[in-house]
Amino acid sequence: MSAVRRLSVGTLVLALGFSLLGAPPALAHGPSGDASISATATATSRSLFAWGDNTDSPIGDGTSHFRATAVPVKGLSNVTSVAHYINASYAVTADGALWRWGAIPAGTVADPGRTVLLRSPARVTGLPSVKSIGMAQFSVYALATDGSVWTWENMATPTKVAGLSEISRVFVDLNGCGGLALKQDATVWEFHCAAYAGGEVVSQVSGIDNVTTITSGDCQTEGDTRRSWYALEGDGSVWAWGDNRGAQLGDGSKTSRTTPARIAGLPAATQVTGNACAAFAVTTTGTVWAWGSNAGSLGDGTTSTRTTPIQLTTLSHVVDVVANGDETGYADRYARLADGSVSYWGCGWTHRNGDLADTYQRCGKTPLKLPGISGVRKIVPYSVFGGGNSSAFGTSASDGAYAIKTDGSVWVWGGHASAMGHYCTSAAECKVPVVAKVSGVRAVIDVTGYDEGGYAIGAPPRVDAIRTPLTTVYLKQRSSYRLLASAQLKNTTSTQPVKFRSSNVKVVTVSSTGKLVAKKVRKATKATITLRVDDVVKKVTVWVVPHRQYPSVSIRMPKALAKGKVSWITASAAKGTNPTIRFTSSKKSVATVNKYGKLVAKKKGKTTITVKIGGRTIKKVLKVK
Repeated sequence: MSAVRRLSVGTLVLALGFSLLGAPPALAHGPSGDASISATATATSRSLFAWGDNTDSPIGDGTSHFRATAVPVKGLSNVTSVAHYINASYAVTADGALWRWGAIPAGTVADPGRTVLLRSPARVTGLPSVKSIGMAQFSVYALATDGSVWTWENMATPTKVAGLSEISRVFVDLNGCGGLALKQDATVWEFHCAAYAGGEVVSQVSGIDNVTTITSGDCQTEGDTRRSWYALEGDGSVWAWGDNRGAQLGDGSKTSRTTPARIAGLPAATQVTGNACAAFAVTTTGTVWAWGSNAGSLGDGTTSTRTTPIQLTTLSHVVDVVANGDETGYADRYARLADGSVSYWGCGWTHRNGDLADTYQRCGKTPLKLPGISGVRKIVPYSVFGGGNSSAFGTSASDGAYAIKTDGSVWVWGGHASAMGHYCTSAAECKVPVVAKVSGVRAVIDVTGYDEGGYAIGAPPRVDAIRTPLTTVYLKQRSSYRLLASAQLKNTTSTQPVKFRSSNVKVVTVSSTGKLVAKKVRKATKATITLRVDDVVKKVTVWVVPHRQYPSVSIRMPKALAKGKVSWITASAAKGTNPTIRFTSSKKSVATVNKYGKLVAKKKGKTTITVKIGGRTIKKVLKVK
């Protein structure tokens, strides 16, 4: 996809233990909404994978090739978060480093200039240790581990945002320049960058001081997009302010407000999700409440705008709700239930018309069970205008969603499923959403999408076997040999490196690339090379011998042979070797032997047959009767 088309793409954030810019409290998504890194997690299990369109190199694998299955983003491990906006991608690693790749504008907002194309990640300099990253239309924001916030445009040098300190999370305004910051003391601060009308401003948001998380939504009317904000406090109350053209503030009016007001009539909530001109809340008892504009996407079975919250009575035992889309076009909503099932409603891709040639969407005005999916622990919507964790920001123009199951696999439905080759082939099939598994990654911790693609933090697929050409290697002392090995998946070769270890480095050492180096030995000595990929292990025996003397030699020949008869000598060294063999007879008048070991008895008597093989000389007596 071209950079021009990507101008409509919203920020996409994949946060491992973070929501956009910071670690969310448990209330943000219910009991199991956010994944975390275990103490025993390895760098491999926190690798970054990507798939889909790669025109502007958002996959970061060093190419521009489309990827139908997940492939590793080149050179990144221990990834904690990733963000994508328009055509640039950024990732944070556990050591606090920040990396970027893709098509990145080299100029400023006023004069973008040329674009720098990075096909693989390059480190961003000039920053302290980074905790997480967020991107907006005009700026990039980084939250440092010391609680400071840093910002820059495109390829510019990062600068510290004055007035923001002790920050735990940052929520950026995707369509503007700035956002909200949640401090460690649970107060909320608003900030605007220098490009904003009035210049750079940092001020406290009054009326709320016990905030656990913040979400937002963009209400678009005739191309005019404005933002609404929602704050969830520790006591379960929900507060709202900002644009209210769609009644999305839930205060019974359509009057916008600049200061937060508590939404009345709403039970204690564990999650609030802003989306377009509507909003949803999940309560402590597992019920779902909705308010705002309604083109059939609120889920109450009507198209009536709701200026105050109403309960969606057909939903119960809900853990969290995610939503994307806008009321003028596509709009999908998904509820994750305590039993791991998913309910969906709205007017988006999931409800596309049964006519394959018709892109018209039909609305599901009440929640339905999503077929073909179970055991879900997290849902992440994606869209061409935005994606990632909807508790961090609102999104629009939905394409579908990703789901992470309890077994660590990723599943997809909607537009991305079609792009990956999983699509309906008849009008009847199109009436039911196609739910497909994303291949090439497992043990997924978190996932998000970008325009026609996706990112996942996880581990490579499990290896089926480790292949080597030899299981026994014989080396002359002080010689070397390259042990070739590859990790095998079904019908293909894995990109995972094979790890090598020698059982006795005094006999033979092995490098990370499989190079064996034999040491000096007095006699044939054995060592074991262990090859490992994940939990798959293979062992190769290495014999180090002086003067090419093989430790295992086998000779078979008759003890006696009648005059005029013919027989053969069978001589071999250890399996996997092919040494030179020489045969001689001490009395050729009694019996002869050729270079292939063919014996011919001539006359009665005895002769000594000498066999030289693998550095050894073996003699056996043959009697001719």
